[in-house]
Amino acid sequence: MNNQFDSMIRTYASRPDFPPHYVKGMIHAESSFKPDAKGPGGELGLMQFLPSTAKTLGVEHSSLVNPETAIKAGTKYIAQIIDRYVTPNVKVPINPELKVKLVQFAYNAGPLFTVRLLKKFGSDAGTLSGSDSFTRMVDTLKDDPDVLRLQKLTKEADFLAARKKVVERYQYWAAQYAKDFGVVGPPASQASLAGGILPLALVGAGAAAFLLWKRR
Repeated sequence: MNNQFDSMIRTYASRPDFPPHYVKGMIHAESSFKPDAKGPGGELGLMQFLPSTAKTLGVEHSSLVNPETAIKAGTKYIAQIIDRYVTPNVKVPINPELKVKLVQFAYNAGPLFTVRLLKKFGSDAGTLSGSDSFTRMVDTLKDDPDVLRLQKLTKEADFLAARKKVVERYQYWAAQYAKDFGVVGPPASQASLAGGILPLALVGAGAAAFLLWKRR
């Protein structure tokens, strides 16, 4: 297992509501631990940031080939998603694993859609109490006009299915790396990983949201 960036991950992924093994799992899925990984949409670095997302964090996009810069930026963006978009819209206790999945969904698809989900379900204690609610929640967006617009822009047969697959792979790799950070037992769903790493076109911080608003 790749552990060359574990000390940096421990340093910057210090939030108890988003433990470090989840960050390491995202890095694996996003870049396969290649600091200079590049995506077809301009995504760069270990956590595959678009120039637009890097700019919002005050980070030079070209500097993201530096592993520490990339991990620091990625965890800062995750923290912003939690503090600005998730926590303010959750009105009842939320299952910790479901919270992580919603944050990861926002990281990949853009916070817009996670906010819309929490506007629907943020006060629904029954839905938010279980980690297995994620798929059902996301499926309620299938007729969302912005989802349909993005599906056309990305030319994907099923935009939401692709995003759910990204989160599934984030979760799968987090489970593999849990022991590297002292987590006992599987921290997440052990869904089978079919087909290896996703094409970088399907991953990257806020890639979907960027495509949507760029075309407007």
